[in-house]
Amino acid sequence: MSSSRPGYAVIDVETTGLRPSWHDRVVEVGVVLLDPGGVVLDEWCTLVNPERDLGPQRIHGITAADVRHAPTFKEIAGSLARLLRGRVPVAHNLRFDAGFLEYEFARAGVAIPS
Repeated sequence: MSSSRPGYAVIDVETTGLRPSWHDRVVEVGVVLLDPGGVVLDEWCTLVNPERDLGPQRIHGITAADVRHAPTFKEIAGSLARLLRGRVPVAHNLRFDAGFLEYEFARAGVAIPS
């Protein structure tokens, strides 16, 4: 029997700072997809080249060498949107993570998944 309830997308982002309004950017995105019962279906993670300095590297541990050849957010936006579409977003601090993702999707010109 299949459920009509949406599954979940557990999201975590690492960023160059605390506020998109200060031109801070995403440097890593991780997503774990869960079915409605909480069973892990898939995991996806990528570093992201923020096209700027990395901010407080001591916090996220990501170096310039790590992101030098990483894709930009615009390059991953379509794949990430497909992962998130139709799922309930979950995060330790969803307001923070969602705020950065909304900013990055808008900046990339990609519709934010509902």
